[in-house]
Order: sequence, then C-alpha cells, then structure tokens
Amino acid sequence: RRRWAPNWFWVDADGKPSSVEDGVRVVPPAGADPQDTNRYWQSKILGMFPKTGDSAGLIPLAWVRAAQKRTLEAEGPKSLGVDVGGGGDSSCGCLRQGSVFRVKWEDPIPDTMHTSGKVVWHLRDGGVDQANIDFIGMGRGVYDRCKEQLLNVKAVNTGEKAFDDTAYANRRSEIAWGVRTLFELGEADIDPTDEDLAAELVSVRYKRTSNGRIQLETKEEAKRRNVPSPNRFDALALSTAENKPVLTKATWGSRKKFKKHRRR
Repeated sequence: RRRWAPNWFWVDADGKPSSVEDGVRVVPPAGADPQDTNRYWQSKILGMFPKTGDSAGLIPLAWVRAAQKRTLEAEGPKSLGVDVGGGGDSSCGCLRQGSVFRVKWEDPIPDTMHTSGKVVWHLRDGGVDQANIDFIGMGRGVYDRCKEQLLNVKAVNTGEKAFDDTAYANRRSEIAWGVRTLFELGEADIDPTDEDLAAELVSVRYKRTSNGRIQLETKEEAKRRNVPSPNRFDALALSTAENKPVLTKATWGSRKKFKKHRRR
C-alpha cells in the first residue's frame, strides 16, 4: 500500500480510520478513482483489470510482465547502477549483465559510507566490472570515496545535456528512453518476484516539451501525484548508462534499421 497506493488508508470494522495494526481493510480517499493507483495495485490487490495503457506512461504494463516471464542469458561485463538516496529516498543498486537486470539492495535509511562499502564490495569481490553512480547530490560522496580507492566507477550526471539534445531534454530522459527501448524489443529480463521494481517501471511517466523533446517526469512531480520516488527504476537505468548516445528508435528511425544496427 505504501508503494502502490500511498493515499489509501486503513479503517476498522466500523469504517473509521485506524492504525495498520487495528485496520481490517484499506480504502481510498473520498472521490478517488481506483484506476488512478499503480496498475499493480489494481490487478494484484483489487483484482481489477487495469487500464490497457497510460498515454503518459514510459513502459507499458504488458512489456513489464513479459520481462518478468522472460529468461535471457547473462553475458558480458557486469555493470552496477547506483542511485544514492537523500531527503528521505532510498539508496539502490541494480546489477546488469547483458539484458539481465537484478536489484541487489535497497536501503530505506541511506548512509553514504554504508553505500560506498556496498559498491566497493561488488567491485572488489562481487565480480562487477564497473559501477555507474548518480553524481548529483549525495552520490558525489560515494563516487569520490570509490574513486579514491582506484575503483572503476563512472559519474553519471543525469541532469546534464543529452548526447542527442534534439530528441531528449536531459541525460536522465535519454537513458530512460533507452531502457524503454530494451523492454519494447524484448531485451530485458527482470526478477519475476521483484514486484516493487515492476510497479516502479509502470509508474514512470514522460512528456513532450514545447520543442518536441522527450522529458522524464521529475521525482518531485511524481511525489505531487502521490507516487513514491522510483529509486529501483533509477538504479536499473543507471546500470545502462554509457559514454555514447543511447541507441533508440527515436535516434535511429525505423525498428528494422534500429535492430540491424544493434546486431553490429
């Protein structure tokens, strides 16, 4: 409930608001539409058929479910995406190998030194080849600590200009659209039991700016519509960040041309 329907609340047998311990059911606030909640809350908790699509949603529910059922080979180097929390947000780490993604940790009470220790262990003893760390805010301290120990870490400034700044408003939007493309093309394998990640994937929204660029919804905008910060999604996206333009259909045109280019 906290993740998927945070404005719903517990009531007792008489229908009065109560604590979690004394509550018998969870209800929406007056006048709320259940279909405004996360689609996983609708399908798995309420037993509803959710809306087939969200015109502003980044990744459709069907693509996420397909990725949960898909089994792909984990090949190539291992990359760790690290979203360092601050201001009440969790810190998360997501491991990527090829097209296989697994969230390795989420700390609801983040500590930069504790997060640094996790990254150090994964790079030294966990077989990870590179860690991509969100360099904005609290992430800078984690990056600096790991760099000081001569570890292979890369600073990712998601607020800077996109490589293809004619198509994307910033790097975060560009990286996220690359994640969308992986799901669209069936090149993503996620943990079928990680429903927190799945719920975040379908909660992320984007829009078109007045000049036609793709812009991902900010965390502040998401919170204004009672959606928790998508920390697991951000860690997954960071694991894909490379020092080159993201290869997406928005960049390369037709699906056929895009898939041909990727095979090279």
